[in-house]
Amino acid sequence: MTMSDLIPYVHQVGGWHKGIQSRVLKDEDGHILKPVKLNANPTYDTTGSTSPITHLNNDSGKNADKEIAPVCRDELQLYNHVMTSTSQDDVLLKSLMPAYYGSRQIVFEDGTVIPHLILEDLAAGFDLPCVADIKMGSNFYYPGQEKNKQRIKYATQSELGFCVTGLRVFHPASGRLITELRPNTCKQLSISETLEGNHASEHH
Repeated sequence: MTMSDLIPYVHQVGGWHKGIQSRVLKDEDGHILKPVKLNANPTYDTTGSTSPITHLNNDSGKNADKEIAPVCRDELQLYNHVMTSTSQDDVLLKSLMPAYYGSRQIVFEDGTVIPHLILEDLAAGFDLPCVADIKMGSNFYYPGQEKNKQRIKYATQSELGFCVTGLRVFHPASGRLITELRPNTCKQLSISETLEGNHASEHH
């Protein structure tokens, strides 16, 4: 599939990396096409494990970081695993995820070919949806990557266990954009601002 068959996804608020926003797209069927970085997990064990994702035994009493291995190698493998798994944890997780329709290679104008996940558009049917990009977890490093423990990117992540990395809010009556936050501003949000929404807008 080429770019001529696709349009930019206008409701994207997340997907920033090193100050550049990724290009989330939309196809003629209304599906979201999200770029995926293959083999993104540097700790993924490729030495013969037959199960890409292992589930933790909460009663094991062992260190959790050491128990989460091997994990998925990238987001594509995660979706493929969860959508076909019969594990109770995965079934519950699947109910919280957008519908998944596989993946597709997209050819960009410069000839670059990038794999994309094909996902349900959760904002379909809304003209002005209020959207937040939220990253779950208290850190930004993979299990076994303790050297990156000091890589705290967002002020709230270690205490709240999540951080807001993008946000767009419209006034329901007027349709006016009242808040749009990008990563640089989100990194400065305090815990009270994150929980109560008392933050400054980049758009007035």
